[in-house]
Amino acid sequence: TNEYLAPDLADIMTSQTPNSILTDMGFTEGAWDCWINHYGGYYWSGLVTYGIAPFYEALGWDEAAYNSADASDYPESVGKSWTELTSEEQQAAANLCYIE
Repeated sequence: TNEYLAPDLADIMTSQTPNSILTDMGFTEGAWDCWINHYGGYYWSGLVTYGIAPFYEALGWDEAAYNSADASDYPESVGKSWTELTSEEQQAAANLCYIE
């Protein structure tokens, strides 16, 4: 028993797996991928396969930039606030579950 959790919550936390807890909270794999990690766990080929790459491309990304660890390779959109994004970029960002 965890002394820092209310008894009911402690029972839930110890009797369920993390995945079942997230499912009970309404998270699906698709919702998690979009709203939580914005498809950041995907390879570029996965973005292409699932039709997500065009949204990244509208924000200036390509495969080389996406796979790069060098921030100087990232598109200008990375440094923009929501209001600085064009309407096309805002729509692409919204399709990736980013919000203002």
